[in-house]
Amino acid sequence: MSKWLSGILTLMVFSALVSSFLFLTPTLSLAVQVKMKWDANKPAPTGYRIFQRTLGQAYDYKKPVWQGSATTATIGSLKDKTKYFFVVRAYKGDKESGDSNEIAFSSSPGSPGTTVAAEPTVTPDGGKFSGSVKVSLKSTTPGAKIYYTTNGKTPTKRSTRYKKPFTLKKNTTVKAFAVAAGYKNSPMARATFRRTSGAKKAAAVLTPTTSDVTAAKVQQRPYGGKPWPIPGTIEAEDFDTGGEAAAYHDTTESNRGGEYRKDAVDIWYADDRYSGYYTGANDTGEWLEYTVKVAAGGMYSLDLNVATPKDNRKMHVMLDGEDLTGPIRLPNTGGWHAWETVMTTVKLEAGKHVLRVMFDRGGLNFNWIDIHPIGP
Repeated sequence: MSKWLSGILTLMVFSALVSSFLFLTPTLSLAVQVKMKWDANKPAPTGYRIFQRTLGQAYDYKKPVWQGSATTATIGSLKDKTKYFFVVRAYKGDKESGDSNEIAFSSSPGSPGTTVAAEPTVTPDGGKFSGSVKVSLKSTTPGAKIYYTTNGKTPTKRSTRYKKPFTLKKNTTVKAFAVAAGYKNSPMARATFRRTSGAKKAAAVLTPTTSDVTAAKVQQRPYGGKPWPIPGTIEAEDFDTGGEAAAYHDTTESNRGGEYRKDAVDIWYADDRYSGYYTGANDTGEWLEYTVKVAAGGMYSLDLNVATPKDNRKMHVMLDGEDLTGPIRLPNTGGWHAWETVMTTVKLEAGKHVLRVMFDRGGLNFNWIDIHPIGP
């Protein structure tokens, strides 16, 4: 076998329970979503192929059920009450690796807790607008109720219930999920909208003319005035206020992306569904802090959404000045906007805390951090 294939890791799944990603469509066909994670190979593989079999069958390696360069895939058109098996192989040209580890699940749409409501569709799916834009939400799951937010917070059943299209007149990130009887809650949909004209002019700033001025100490505060709730999602660009060495450390003197805020942190905007605002050009030794409030102590999944075309990038997260995660190795995602979510498990105590995201080896884009409880 060629050397370029020697570094392949085992196939990873988003959740410990594959069935948690089963969902039921109106035609009673099933789909399962699996996450593939690979060590960097030199040269990198062209892509991956997924092969499928059922109990008692052999894999047909001439007929992959999916092929591509992405590291996530949805496999559908599966029969009810059938046990399926999957393996993944990497390929480059006419060369192909051996099998990854095998994963299996039994499709049982009637079982409680195995069906997941379809993720809502946001129309339009984000992007730039001038003046105002009307937004609509839709889920293909029969009888689904959709709840959404426009303030950056993760929606819950206490959030606004969608009943009719709504209008946006400023920069907004819409987040929504669907709820239906007999289904698990859907994955969260998100779309970022950016207003390109009609913004209010900034008020004039008066500058003292005397040199006998003592600067007031700027206190670190959560961006927006309130700690970010945990569980929840925090956008990378919503780091605390307070300036250099208090709320963040950046090696440049200005925001090279020129977006969202006037701090020195480099913030860009990408006009696609999955990017929106993000911090880019995060260099080695830089960091961002976020004031949070944890609702209840316990074990949490801490998920970082990142993108980088470089190998061996690293970061870690601190809590109140103490290392929380240890080193987190990031995958080469294949591009600056090819976002992947890296997950780790942490233990949190209830109450107000300060999270610091540290870039140990820079050269990456950072989109958001999501922290949610593990277990029922």
